[in-house]
Amino acid sequence: MSRIFLLIGIILFILENSVSLLSIKEKQYLAARRSFLLSMLLSFPFLFLSVINFPYQNIIGLSLTLLAGVFLVLLLIPFPSKKDKNYKKPITRIDERDTMFSRNRLKKGSTHYKNYYLENPDKKEIDDKIRSNPGLLAKNTKYYHNYWFQAADTNFAHVKQLRSKVDGKVSSSKSKFALSSKSNTAFIKNWLRNLNVLDTGITLLKDYHIYSYGGRDERYGKKLTLEHKFAIAFTIPMNYELVNCAPQASMVFESSRCY
Repeated sequence: MSRIFLLIGIILFILENSVSLLSIKEKQYLAARRSFLLSMLLSFPFLFLSVINFPYQNIIGLSLTLLAGVFLVLLLIPFPSKKDKNYKKPITRIDERDTMFSRNRLKKGSTHYKNYYLENPDKKEIDDKIRSNPGLLAKNTKYYHNYWFQAADTNFAHVKQLRSKVDGKVSSSKSKFALSSKSNTAFIKNWLRNLNVLDTGITLLKDYHIYSYGGRDERYGKKLTLEHKFAIAFTIPMNYELVNCAPQASMVFESSRCY
């Protein structure tokens, strides 16, 4: 039995360290350290059993083998994550004019500027201080980089050009090729997956999903209403090396690319 215990210990050590190496390749260093420690914890008892003889050794070894097998199986089962019990459904909508992006765009002396700070005088001092900084993609910023910043600016310009293309009137005629809701959902998710999207979810659009009033460009101050039935939410993976360089200029480029 000593040789069997030695073999089990070696197999467990190799399995867990293969996970550790894979985690290093994916730059998940915390997972790599945990897998390495787990390989030591799982394999050590079997290596100990292979060199030391004592009463009931075989029974203990078989019990440990069973426990290790159950443990490894449990690691492979995708248990659903616990829902946040403290989560509360929003009961009010957010005014986009109050967001940091909208407030940062206000031009000193403009009508929007005067009206906003008449209603929100407590925000004026901090907002003016933030606006006094150079701003995103400005040449006199600390981490300015000609190539990265111009590439990021091109990406943002591309997004702006697409704004007029993302919405329109619903067709009055229904396509004869229209599929079921289930098929449509599957097609959309597969399509987005081919566009480098990581995860996709589709849900009924609720009132609290949208702003109460617009805060940018032509929609500033306009009351917003629901015009669609469904919403598609998706996540896009970011390049680890570029993001990990923050606050260097490559981070801004990667953010713009994902937009």
